[in-house]
Amino acid sequence: MPTASAGEQEERTRVTCHLPINNAAEEKAFKEIITYLDRLRRQHIGVDGYTYSDPAAFFGRWWNVGAAQSGWVCDKITLLIVDFKIDLTNPQFSLSEKVAELKNTIHLSYAKYGRPQEEIWVVTHKVARYT
Repeated sequence: MPTASAGEQEERTRVTCHLPINNAAEEKAFKEIITYLDRLRRQHIGVDGYTYSDPAAFFGRWWNVGAAQSGWVCDKITLLIVDFKIDLTNPQFSLSEKVAELKNTIHLSYAKYGRPQEEIWVVTHKVARYT
């Protein structure tokens, strides 16, 4: 893949996942998600790396209405950030499908380790990286 000259920009779609890591089972789920991202690199869709925060860096609170007792639930949150580069003209891959696949992988990973999640926030936005 050719690189951009200095001062040029490269556009990508940034995906930020808000992932709870409160115990060993959720840590194992997170590591499985990282393994999935490692495999995406071979698809040549711009996933050349990713960034994640320390689990103790962010805390989240959400209102639980589904349990026997409603109330605030606190989570240690890891932000997982990955950039995709899938053009609309690419007939082989769909950005929407890849983001949905990532979210599904996240849900399956947490369920596999006995920690199914009611919801996982996966947020996308366009970014321009200047060289």
